[in-house]
Amino acid sequence: MSKFIISIWFFWIMQLTFKSIITTTIIILSIITTVYFIKGRPELHHDTLLALFDVGLFFLPIVISIVFLILFIITIPSLFNRTYNKYQLIFKNCKNEIVVDLLLKHRLKVWRFWLFGTIWAIAVQITIIGTIRYFLNLHLVNWISLYWFYIMFLIASLITLPLLIHRLKFLKLINSSDLI
Repeated sequence: MSKFIISIWFFWIMQLTFKSIITTTIIILSIITTVYFIKGRPELHHDTLLALFDVGLFFLPIVISIVFLILFIITIPSLFNRTYNKYQLIFKNCKNEIVVDLLLKHRLKVWRFWLFGTIWAIAVQITIIGTIRYFLNLHLVNWISLYWFYIMFLIASLITLPLLIHRLKFLKLINSSDLI
């Protein structure tokens, strides 16, 4: 079962990462292009390119955070109704029927629990890292950055996924041979 959890988590996180990078790149490039045209299409000298690059860097954390949260909701259905290592994660409604096409209300149920569990797991990680850094005087790495938060998100989502499956009554982990 642990192989199942890791394989669906890995599939989901790769899908989330790829879609986030593509979407963020498109949005940042459209912001840079818009700023370039609003400023009257100045000649592309070194200073102009650096200014446009700075505009992109300014909007990067904002855009990637919003895109990541939205894609967190959108990519949740990729976890369900797929067989990995003879197991399958299914979503059941109140009538105990398997839901194949997840609506937004189904996604939000899972997303709400998973997001808050992930936030708490990230907070615990930050507390542990901060405590270790304080007591060992390790100030070599700037650990509060977008990249470190992404790594903490990966670890937290892997920790909270089994808790989510165990805790939520409408999520069931079944052997795929039981469906036949």
